[in-house]
Amino acid sequence: METSTGRAVDREALTERAPVIGGFLIVMAGVAVGGASFLGGATPGFEGRLPVYALVGAVLFVGALLRMRYSPQQESAVLRRATAIGVLGIVLVGLWAEAVVYGLIIVVPGLSLYLAAAVIVAIGLVYWSVRNWWTFDDLTRPQ
Repeated sequence: METSTGRAVDREALTERAPVIGGFLIVMAGVAVGGASFLGGATPGFEGRLPVYALVGAVLFVGALLRMRYSPQQESAVLRRATAIGVLGIVLVGLWAEAVVYGLIIVVPGLSLYLAAAVIVAIGLVYWSVRNWWTFDDLTRPQ
């Protein structure tokens, strides 16, 4: 995509979208790990945490209803969307929390320092990449 400055990537647009993309990647990684741990049976005490997930889903459902209370859509569409948000909230929060539980119980005791180091390096690289995108542009430009 060619921009007005002649760069291959619009740095301002990338900077604006970076938190959303990063947040999405973090949520999806947690959901993937939580799903794998849940399917692998590595989630001891899930039954005890299930009411918390249901509470989160209920709060999201009511929050969505309140947020859409003045929506020009029909009431049934608002109710369907709020229900979908509540159910999706239960699933996402539940899987993400199970990923955290899996990480704390099984993975962290042996790999905690390595994992922390990898996360810190990745955050630093992403920050540097967003702040210095032109370096990548210069490296990939044909000579």
